[in-house]
Amino acid sequence: MALTPLRIDFVSDVTCPWYAIGLRALEQVIVRLGDALPVALHLQPFELNPGMPRGGEPIAEYAARKHGASADALAARQALIRQRGAEVGFAFATRTHVYNTFDAHRLLHWAGLEGKALDLKRALLVAYHGRGENPALHDVLLRAAGEVGLDVERAREVLASVLLELGKPADALREYEAALTREPNRLRSTLGAAQAAERAGDAAKARAYNSKVAELTDAADAPRPEVVQARRAAGRG
Repeated sequence: MALTPLRIDFVSDVTCPWYAIGLRALEQVIVRLGDALPVALHLQPFELNPGMPRGGEPIAEYAARKHGASADALAARQALIRQRGAEVGFAFATRTHVYNTFDAHRLLHWAGLEGKALDLKRALLVAYHGRGENPALHDVLLRAAGEVGLDVERAREVLASVLLELGKPADALREYEAALTREPNRLRSTLGAAQAAERAGDAAKARAYNSKVAELTDAADAPRPEVVQARRAAGRG
């Protein structure tokens, strides 16, 4: 009789070094257990610092503010982190800041729908802890997505939709247009660009992108509601 896999929910952020160490150690244990105890590992999001700005906060200031750590205490803690990381095969680079991880978690959620949440999580942990990169930057997130075989332009669309939800249509429009520069006939990006342009008050671009949506969906039997709306806006409904 096959054993029922043990479910483990790993609740974590991207910027805490102990999560990087903990995940690496946990995965090593799972490998050692092998078939003796099958494990179903599920990642769950946790924003350690939801109010952190995208540009981040210097680690020394963050440690002093949040933990009351002096410079000497921080240096000792970082040395311990490097030691523990080495024990599980994780090499820590010099990290100067703590960053916001909201977009990283949104991308991780989408990666989970694509069956690659764990791969992306590993890549983001290495990007920040192993290379000192800022996981709030879309270029960093998109590079990590590409490294693990995710569709980079689809990832860009996910991040653009987040910007729309946050009331930043001009920023969202730039992301959608970047995707369209690479793949001009992407329907999802064209739809998103039309919506972003409309919310940004760029009527000319909104009309142009709505017309493009109409062209791309001429042969559609049962277009989605947002497509119907775009076609009507283009006078093709």
